[in-house]
Amino acid sequence: MEEPEDNMVQVRKSHKVEQMVSKWLRLTRDSSQRNRAAADEVSANTNQLDVPLTVTVKINKDPLLDYGFLLSKDTPTCVKSVSAGGPGEGKLFPGDQVIKINNIPLESISQEHMDNIIRECGNSIAVTVLRNTSGPKSSFITEEKRARLKSNPVKVRFAEEVIVNGHTQGNSLLFMPNVLKVYLENGQTKAFRYEKNTTVKDIILTLKSKLSIRCIEYFALVLKERFSANKVYLLHEDEIIEQVVQKREARDYKCIFRVCFLPRDPLVVLQADPVTFNYLYVQSCNDVLQE
Repeated sequence: MEEPEDNMVQVRKSHKVEQMVSKWLRLTRDSSQRNRAAADEVSANTNQLDVPLTVTVKINKDPLLDYGFLLSKDTPTCVKSVSAGGPGEGKLFPGDQVIKINNIPLESISQEHMDNIIRECGNSIAVTVLRNTSGPKSSFITEEKRARLKSNPVKVRFAEEVIVNGHTQGNSLLFMPNVLKVYLENGQTKAFRYEKNTTVKDIILTLKSKLSIRCIEYFALVLKERFSANKVYLLHEDEIIEQVVQKREARDYKCIFRVCFLPRDPLVVLQADPVTFNYLYVQSCNDVLQE
């Protein structure tokens, strides 16, 4: 009698997961449509009005890069530079005028006092800035950004696509020398230029940031033989990418970003990180279709 009861429990749990997934996908779709409409409206308004935008961001401290930005010594205080790959990237931009730090106005305090405030912030800091929103954002890299990237090199550079002689590279491990091709379960590919000390973990953490994944502990990079669907090799996070590539024939393998570790109950993933759950759902559908 226990076995039928266990089966019924599993059926109920599976039905509940399906209901939650369906509801979550519907809410996500409706929310994305509302956000897109709101973004279009805001974009139209900011193009018409030439006024600074007040923005407050919270930045967590990094053990190596600190808060990831430098302030000017001049008045008014502005963001001088933002470290590439640091915790401030994407939140602050060079030229932002800083008006408050942890809700403390900077207009009437000395440089020394401001430095003391930053030092005493602890593990996070709240920065309020005035940002000029006039004019469209340029898609060309500026001299200032180019100089900043040179002074703050990162181990992994993220690229959407690499084209050689007018043609994209086929299914293989490399786009071109020193550029690893990583396949995502939604059909996209990402290219990473790696250096001698770039590890598997470096690429996984870069994907975590770019894909807005919170539960990165479930993910890994795997190598799959192109001509054998059953042979998949799990890469350890400490492996050096250059050594991984040298050990194998690049044309015979592809590198895939996959969910490889899961708790028993998938509801835990859904509640903790819907992005990870959706990735797992797409991956599971692909696996079933390939069988």
